[in-house]
Amino acid sequence: MEEWLSRFGIASKTVRSALSAAEEAEKQYRERLAEINREVLEEARREKRLAILLAGRPYHTDPLIQHRVAEMATAMGVYVITDDIVYDEKLSIDDTIYLSQWAYPNRILKAAKWAGLQPADVQYMQLTSFWLRSRRFSDKRSAGYA
Repeated sequence: MEEWLSRFGIASKTVRSALSAAEEAEKQYRERLAEINREVLEEARREKRLAILLAGRPYHTDPLIQHRVAEMATAMGVYVITDDIVYDEKLSIDDTIYLSQWAYPNRILKAAKWAGLQPADVQYMQLTSFWLRSRRFSDKRSAGYA
């Protein structure tokens, strides 16, 4: 990256400084998200209410994609936390039969494992927005399916 940016007259020192600042800002942001989620979970437990760990890709926070699942749950008195709660947890997923290749599935698996280790007041729900079934529009058996 430094080499590429140097073509635009940006010094290596500036690039390293900017990357370092960005990494620190991201770390602080993630730590704050985890802290907020822990606070919500503590409140749910004080109130003796159910908490749902709602896991999904970042774009699932878009109300048009996630169909307001979090709002529906909270309207029923359920507390909602996100998989960000496990950001700084030292929880290994090495004991799973799983080929760990990408950050997103690793995070989701870690969150699911964390939820499974919690008392029954925490339940896990994962949002997904993909339908991978083969779509053959000429196939009459597919009629009526979106």
